[in-house]
This record gives sequence, structure tokens and C-alpha cells, in this order.
Amino acid sequence: MSRTNAFRGMSTQEFVLASADHLVISLFKICKSAHGSSPSTNMKLQSFYLPIAIFICVCITFVSVTDAYTASITRDMIAGTRCRLWVTDQNNNQIAGDYHYHECDQHTQLNITFTNTPNYWIHAEVQGSTRQKKDRGNFNGDICYHIHGDVFSWWFDPNCH
Repeated sequence: MSRTNAFRGMSTQEFVLASADHLVISLFKICKSAHGSSPSTNMKLQSFYLPIAIFICVCITFVSVTDAYTASITRDMIAGTRCRLWVTDQNNNQIAGDYHYHECDQHTQLNITFTNTPNYWIHAEVQGSTRQKKDRGNFNGDICYHIHGDVFSWWFDPNCH
């Protein structure tokens, strides 16, 4: 499971608290397992792990967690149809997707994950079509879309089934 999916829905503060709890439990287990050894070994282990624990706590506190959005797109076009899907930010800079056409006829789900941005747009284009590209937006959260039809007549609609 990716870091993005494992902590989806958690705020940054919740993530930091969960990470700190995990760190404390891990250190407790390490110290407890070292308790059965000789006192000199126990002291070496404690003096070794204390700077590491402090470093990890500082990193958790000061390193920001990057939130991410996901655009889920169901590709359900007529056999042999190729399409291009990409995401741009409010300045029309491409932030996800690529410039290549891909098969869009297998009723497959495409998940495009990208870093949190205040507003974004999603775009679709069908190879060989005389119809203009479809631009949808502005969004500021996860979305679901469905691209369907054929080269001559195609749609790009919201759909979260």
C-alpha cells in the first residue's frame, strides 16, 4: 500500500501523531527486548537509540506531509480508440498525465495521482477525432470521470461508479 493510500483522509496533524505513537511503541519494544541483557549492553543500546529517536521526532515535526489528489477515469471507448488524459494547475502547467495516447477501450480504471494544488483541471483528447479536447474543472479534491464513445462522437462526463 502506498503512503498516499495508507494515510488518505488523515490531516497532517493526525499523521504526525500516528507516526509519533508508532515511534514510541517501537522504541519501547526495543528497550524492553534489551532489558534482559547485561547492564552495559542495555546502556549502549539506549545511548545509541536516543539520538535516532530525537532525529526522527524532529523530522516528523518539521517535514511536511504532502497531500495528494486523485483523478479516477474509467476508459470505456469503442475498440481500438486511443486517448490522452492529463491534469493542469491554475496556471495551465501540466502536473500529471503524459503527452502520449493510450488505449482507452478496455473499460479500465486510470488513477492519476498528483500533489495537492488549490485548483486543477482535467483534460481529455481522442486520437484522430475532429472534436476538440474536453477540459473539465476547476476542482480542489478527488474526482471521478468516464470517457466513452468513439472517434467521431465521444463524451467525458463525471461518473463515480
